[in-house]
Amino acid sequence: MSEMDSTGVNHAMVASLRGLHADARKGNDHLFGSIASDPRILPVGVVAPLAGTHEMEKLIEDCIENNAVALAFSAEPSISFSSLGFQQTLRIAAKSKLPLIAYGATKPGTPSELANLTSTLGCRLLLSGSIYLLLDELLAVLDKYDHVYIDTSWQITPGSIELLVEHAGSERIL
Repeated sequence: MSEMDSTGVNHAMVASLRGLHADARKGNDHLFGSIASDPRILPVGVVAPLAGTHEMEKLIEDCIENNAVALAFSAEPSISFSSLGFQQTLRIAAKSKLPLIAYGATKPGTPSELANLTSTLGCRLLLSGSIYLLLDELLAVLDKYDHVYIDTSWQITPGSIELLVEHAGSERIL
């Protein structure tokens, strides 16, 4: 936490890499236990991978009880987005009314597919870590879907942030 102090960071949203890449339950438990004493850390609960839909509601309840500010999943999951299990996970997660964060949308078509899958769920979707090679797709997604937000962590092309703001306004660009 001294790193936050030394760089002037007031708050940080944090998700468990263990949760995103291996086991959502264990990753969340470790995260929630590690940050309980620091109100500057805003936990992001992970809902996939390796969290079956049969336990999804309990997993999300635990996230809410631990003050999660959003629910995350890998944008490059080990199962297909067309999987009924994946789609059920999105529906259950959206019921929480917490924003959904898709980490690592790096393949063409992924931002469009996730935006479409969440378009009727009544939730906000943050596409985090979408690479600069997908800029045209991201612009199209922002034009069509008002519930989608984009972070700029991988937007390194000169002028890309200005283009994103032009298409979505500054409120939907992080």
